[in-house]
Amino acid sequence: MSLQELPVELLHRIYDHCDERDVANFRLVSRLLATVGSEHILPEAFAHVARESFDNISAIARSTVAKGVRSLCFYAARLDDLQTFDRWDEERRSSDPHAHKEAYGLLDLDYRRERTPPEVQSERSMRRYRRNLGRSINVGRGHYSKPALLSAFKAYQQLYADQKCLRREGLARKAFAALFRSCTKLDTVTLTMANELRITKNHGVKAFRKAMIYPFSDNHARYYAGVHALESVLLGAHDGGRSIRRLAVQPVAHTFFELPPPVAKQIYEVAAGIKELHIGLESVFDDRFSEANELIYERMMYDLKSHKVAEFVQAATNLTTLSIGGPLTLNDLSNVHLHCLVGAGSRWQHLSTLALRMFSCTDTELDALLFSHRSTLRRLELDSAHFTEGTWEGFLERIAGKLDALRTMRFREELSSDTEGIYTEFMHEYYGGLRSDNEDSDDSVEEYGDSEVEQWTAAMESYIVKGGESMPRPEDFFDLDNLDMDW
Repeated sequence: MSLQELPVELLHRIYDHCDERDVANFRLVSRLLATVGSEHILPEAFAHVARESFDNISAIARSTVAKGVRSLCFYAARLDDLQTFDRWDEERRSSDPHAHKEAYGLLDLDYRRERTPPEVQSERSMRRYRRNLGRSINVGRGHYSKPALLSAFKAYQQLYADQKCLRREGLARKAFAALFRSCTKLDTVTLTMANELRITKNHGVKAFRKAMIYPFSDNHARYYAGVHALESVLLGAHDGGRSIRRLAVQPVAHTFFELPPPVAKQIYEVAAGIKELHIGLESVFDDRFSEANELIYERMMYDLKSHKVAEFVQAATNLTTLSIGGPLTLNDLSNVHLHCLVGAGSRWQHLSTLALRMFSCTDTELDALLFSHRSTLRRLELDSAHFTEGTWEGFLERIAGKLDALRTMRFREELSSDTEGIYTEFMHEYYGGLRSDNEDSDDSVEEYGDSEVEQWTAAMESYIVKGGESMPRPEDFFDLDNLDMDW
């Protein structure tokens, strides 16, 4: 039997296992495979806070490619309120150093093809070459003519006003509802800003290109960052009669979870179907220069004690994966308590992966959470954790080799406690080596290479999984007399 003779249902199953390039090549084989493959062309839909983007989402919902959409990525950043041309121009120059690459499309010639001298070097062609080369260099540096800048500033003002209208119109919720209704395979949602979860090509949106400015956050309303965006997605899924299997959102302000009862009921119905959940809370109490506002911090901590975040997490009763982190704290401010994130006495019957970041609790509270999942937990990650009571040394000895199903352990950043200070540090999130800044040197000096840190981290992770007669000691890996850390 040839491929052409297979039932259409089997061809769809084959396409399900193909990536985008394979789908494109497979569709070239015959008209039948091209027709079947048309439903698998677009595995992921992208959305930004722009009218043209939501119109595009609605168009996808009406097209045949909707059947192949499996995931939605929503880049939810919005423009700041830059009221004057000077403020806009300053932000334009600093917001995205890579965005200016797209500015070639604003000019009347393709300067990227004008980087080499013309073969026929007439005086006219050479003048054009030098002029275009100079203009392309200026564009690359973010330099434009005054009329072009004034036109872009006007486009920015219109886009900023339109983003406010979009919220009042509820266009995002309507577009997402249509998408969920049409895309029967859509079960994965990623909502992010500032490229925290993934790199998104927001500069490809025509509206942002015209305004020469590209949003990266919700800075003008950080206490409510991502609130409307996440609400639009989840209510859109509810309106579309669908559930979400995988939800990843970072950053989002804790205020999203303070839902009025009618809205909470609808959103919790969607949450009940979530099996893989990732949440990263926004640091709403610091500005873009990382200066902490302690009054806003105290307000946030007071809000979190209502346990609304934990209530949402507990509504996802079928979780197999939970990754959650409190906001990054500065100036020695305390981490959010673990119970504010996951609740007290929480138990998920099938939880196999647990990742906890930037939290505080007592050693017995973390004990209780882990041992209540000892028969199902296969992967555990701890990142920037603090004990308000108890010690890490005693806790780690108690759980080592005792979590029956555990196969993978990951430590990142530091473990600290009120009694021990910084108990230990592990591999950092973005690089392996421990670095010490020397004020007398121009460069950051690497005190210990990746190998020592990786060996120490791997030894502790293996100890937690397998247990052993004695816990690894830092002095076996580092020269503590010359290490600028409080072990």
